[in-house]
Amino acid sequence: MTAAVAIDPEPLFVVRAGCVGDLDFVLASWVESARYDAFCRDAGPAWRAEHRALAQRLVESSTLLVAHAPGDIDAIFGWALGRAPAVLHYVYVKRGDARRLGIARTLISRLFDAEPDAVASLPVEYTHRPAVRGLAIPASWRYVPVTYRQ
Repeated sequence: MTAAVAIDPEPLFVVRAGCVGDLDFVLASWVESARYDAFCRDAGPAWRAEHRALAQRLVESSTLLVAHAPGDIDAIFGWALGRAPAVLHYVYVKRGDARRLGIARTLISRLFDAEPDAVASLPVEYTHRPAVRGLAIPASWRYVPVTYRQ
């Protein structure tokens, strides 16, 4: 009789550094996800153009990580943008099946070189509020609008 061999399941997603080919998706998804915010909605088209330009500047000066399907770097599930040691500009995860898989937590933990379970205790400053209503923000995190960081 042979011994059972444990087979590691294929990961649900892979994290990599962002690249130039990701920029259109990152910028579009960021600006589009914010359109549900009352302030952004009331500000109209001028806000969209200005925010896209701001997002572009932040991408150029920060670290971008992307989560994608194994074997398909263009099948993006989500992304995170921030700067060490603990400034988080934005995290985006696609709606639907990509949610509740730990993508955001994994991206943030890799961004700040921390264990996923330690993310909630990090002293993070986040510069943009999440688009998802009712999302629990860790108590150790502090909102510092990007306008006060530049």
